[in-house]
Amino acid sequence: MLDGAEPFGGSWTRCASAADCRGNPNYAKIYVTSAPSGYDFQAGTFQDASFLWFSQDPNPADPFHYDRTEYLRTIPLADASVFHTRTSVTDPRVLTQSDPDYYAGAYVLVWRQPNVTVIRRITGYSPATHTITHEDLGGDVYPDRDTGYALLNHPAFIDTPGEYAFDAAANRLYVWPLESADPAAHEFSVAQRHTGLYASGASFLDIEGFIVQKYTMGIRAIDSGAQDVRIRNNHLRTMRVNDAYALQVGGRNMLVESNRVVDCQRAVGILAGGSNITVRANFVRRTSRNGIWFMGVDHGQIVDNVVDDISGTHANGISLYLFNRDILVAGNQVWNTGSSLTYHGNGSASPPAENLILCNNVFEYAVNSWGKEMGDVTVVNNTFLGVANVGGDAGHDVFVNNIVHGGGSGDVRRHNLYTALAWWQDARYGWALAEGELQEENRNVVFESPAAGNYRLAAGSPAKDAGTNPLALLPVALFPDYDLTRDLAGNPRPQGAAWDMGAFERSAGAAPAPPAPPNGLRISSSR
Repeated sequence: MLDGAEPFGGSWTRCASAADCRGNPNYAKIYVTSAPSGYDFQAGTFQDASFLWFSQDPNPADPFHYDRTEYLRTIPLADASVFHTRTSVTDPRVLTQSDPDYYAGAYVLVWRQPNVTVIRRITGYSPATHTITHEDLGGDVYPDRDTGYALLNHPAFIDTPGEYAFDAAANRLYVWPLESADPAAHEFSVAQRHTGLYASGASFLDIEGFIVQKYTMGIRAIDSGAQDVRIRNNHLRTMRVNDAYALQVGGRNMLVESNRVVDCQRAVGILAGGSNITVRANFVRRTSRNGIWFMGVDHGQIVDNVVDDISGTHANGISLYLFNRDILVAGNQVWNTGSSLTYHGNGSASPPAENLILCNNVFEYAVNSWGKEMGDVTVVNNTFLGVANVGGDAGHDVFVNNIVHGGGSGDVRRHNLYTALAWWQDARYGWALAEGELQEENRNVVFESPAAGNYRLAAGSPAKDAGTNPLALLPVALFPDYDLTRDLAGNPRPQGAAWDMGAFERSAGAAPAPPAPPNGLRISSSR
């Protein structure tokens, strides 16, 4: 186990009054200690194995994903009295305190372009104008929509167990402990190390069997010359990454396999770049930003992973962004995210990104293509429970054998089942069902038990035996080690008269034979 945190807080004092806790009426439940040298309130701060959370106003419903835009206080576009700039927020609804030093040491969290949230130190407060000033946001605010902000790191905002605030001027750390009212019964620690295991430029290396926790970043095998590194069977957990990466690889012939990446706040779970990269059979949950992200991968596979609860601002389950070529995304399950998958080509670069294959995936929410300079997108046998905004603008696109909740397009489009239609899928716009395509809006007819999250095909599903053999449309030779003829569960296709639609192949349905009668059975009549 690699643990990046150091204990602190040998001496705790209960707040004596509201004034002792900077005006907090919950003062009797809040304790104070001296912070360790160099303490930064944005570093991971922990009680035992659990996160402590920023004090925040308004309170987020889920403090792990504290930066989600719906948790922020709205700045209405239509209200001229409430507004913000790159360096200030004016809000007479909330900023009503009479003390100009009230927000000393506090921070503001602001949503700005391009769909990101940033944390900035508050530098001043004017009671007369109800305005806080803060460090520059580093980008413009949205001029055409409601935006939002929250206030962070003030002792007066501590109102639930597990919250904390740091007064840098007095070097006082305020904590409402989790579980027990006595902080002496627990260990408190703060992350003080950057990376758990950093293999810079390493070659022919196995990194296996580590638990890595309470760092800024977990495992990194990157830099020029890195090659033939296998990162397998590790558990990365409980990190406050702050817009970086829990696991990062870059180089040649890199394998990231069977790792667990969980509870890494404001993190990309797995980031990869380079050539011949495989990210396989990993479990990525609650990493706030992207679950798995390819940027600049030449020949790569994202296969057989489970990605869940990637719910921060600008969060995607899987992202393929810029300069990726020959990428297979197959056999993945992506649940509870912003967009389940997003992809983008090379912008203005030449040649365009090519050969993206999506096969045998279940995507709970929308899949979105930004589409610039993206060529040869092949989408076969996926289950899209949200809209599929797929396709490219610089090549040949295929959309076959999918179950889709609206959307879907391609130069070759056939044998898909629609559980809903997008607004543009209408005869008035020249759209019609193509060869072998079906429409069935009742998901209970299509799937075994959608209410329970079971999206295997029902016994009488119209998707059964309604597909077509797509192998001639797939660039199978690019990925000879991945069997594209098997479904998400590993079952061979077809099981019946033809391929099924969607990620799962329904078995032929033969009833199991009854057990043979036992041999040599003797019945006793004794009482």
